[in-house]
This record gives sequence, structure tokens and C-alpha cells, in this order.
Amino acid sequence: MGHDILALTTNNEWECQKACQDNDNCKFWTLAKSIKKCHLKNGKSIDKTNNPNLISGPKKCPGKVVFAE
Repeated sequence: MGHDILALTTNNEWECQKACQDNDNCKFWTLAKSIKKCHLKNGKSIDKTNNPNLISGPKKCPGKVVFAE
């Protein structure tokens, strides 16, 4: 919760993470799946939730592919 720097519409978690990677101030992202609203965040960490409508992640996942320009 909180630490939002930008909210935008994306179709899925991949687009949301890409938007975070494209924003220098973003450290984490949260996608509200039902309304396709992506929240870019600049907090030091993200909290866990049991809400099945929300998915969150870091700017870059360790050991995972980073989106190329």
C-alpha cells in the first residue's frame, strides 16, 4: 500500500513490470487485475497480500529475463 508514483492501464503483469523497468523512479509494481490498473511504486519493499485480484513484483526478477528496448 502507498508509495505510488504513477498509475496506468496495462493488460497484464508483464506490461506492468515493463512500465516499471521503463521508469527510473520505480522499484516495485502492483497490478489490480480486474481493472487492469498498474501502480508503479518507489517504496523500499512491498507487503504480502492474500487478495487474489492483486499481483506485485520487483522492477527486475533475479535470474529472469529483462525486457529489451
